Amino acid sequence: FINWGQSGNKIKNLTRLGRGFISGRKHNIYIYFIMLKLERIKQIIISNMERICTKMKKLQCVIHSPSPNTSLIQKVITKKLSKETSNLIISVKSPFDTNAEDILNSDGVLIGTTENLSSMAGATKDFFDRTYYGLLDKKEGLPTAIWIRAGHDGTGTLRQFNSIIQGLKWKLIQEILVCKGDWNEKYIDQCTELSLGLAIGLEANIY
Repeated sequence: FINWGQSGNKIKNLTRLGRGFISGRKHNIYIYFIMLKLERIKQIIISNMERICTKMKKLQCVIHSPSPNTSLIQKVITKKLSKETSNLIISVKSPFDTNAEDILNSDGVLIGTTENLSSMAGATKDFFDRTYYGLLDKKEGLPTAIWIRAGHDGTGTLRQFNSIIQGLKWKLIQEILVCKGDWNEKYIDQCTELSLGLAIGLEANIY
């Protein structure tokens, strides 16, 4: 004897469960395909960003700014470079934080330093002491711009830089700028103009 009432209810319940299971599977599959699609979009975005970045040149700025005035120069330069360039990677570091790898991965270098006791500032000299032989014969023709803030005549630091640049075979885009004597606000404009000239030249593939 079969109780069709009870059996009918059981069949209905099983049918509902089956539909729910199938519906759940469809939902999970739908979510799975969405996740695959999103992952693909993510990969495309990353790939495009990498292509964009590989096309962009990099300017490595190595600036020693121990005084309020040189800090002001650095601040203005950094702000101006960011504002006036759009297709150039700008990296600004102190000499202590810069290594050979930073220069090897750059397309141009801007160096700003003070002169101490008629010689290149110790921080800047330390940078070259650590990186010189690692850069030798590896970045020939590297577009370079240099400014010196000297309380006296700056000839000692100028002589050191010329020797280093000649040894590394880097290419100065113009003569080394020496801001000598008492502080003058024009030094800010001069250093900024030099820095911007290098940056725009790199961005426009002039250098």
